[in-house]
Amino acid sequence: AAGEIPVTEENDKRLCLRITYINFDAATCGDVNGTDDGSRTDIETAVAPDIGEVDFAKINHHGSAFSSNDTFVDTLSAAAAVVSVGNNGFGHPDPAVLARWDAHGDVYQTQQDNTNSDPVDGTVTVTTTGQSSFTITHQPRGSRAAIRSMMPRVVPGARGNPATTSSVARAPTPCGGRPAGTSCVGSEETI
Repeated sequence: AAGEIPVTEENDKRLCLRITYINFDAATCGDVNGTDDGSRTDIETAVAPDIGEVDFAKINHHGSAFSSNDTFVDTLSAAAAVVSVGNNGFGHPDPAVLARWDAHGDVYQTQQDNTNSDPVDGTVTVTTTGQSSFTITHQPRGSRAAIRSMMPRVVPGARGNPATTSSVARAPTPCGGRPAGTSCVGSEETI
């Protein structure tokens, strides 16, 4: 496990990845936990500094209440995140987990589960050239695709970027927070 932390639960033995393609960074950690509750081990806090800020994250453990702790989510500070979830008896995704990710950027959910009535985004696809933006396309079953283009985060001095480069500011978005009266279907926005 991370930093040779002893773990007993199978979920905490998952691989965490930071995927970098030119100026685009993504992270995924499978089903790892972010708490020491019961037999669980807080792997997220241990790996967060090594992963660092990313543009996009796949939310751990289907948005389990035991995943996505404050340290992990704040450190990754993803402009967009997706939770892969379906009908389940575990309460995934946990509303508090979704709120933590939503505080940093857009949150997409692949399917509606039996525990909440939040809108769902269906198939979610992330594409990038690694240069100046990335695009998230999502298509709920039976509807047309919605497309959202986003600028990757540029960190001064990182990956050979000149120290004078500044971070890209994010504007309010219609998709992630879904403010009243907005819709993602057919929307496109570059930030």
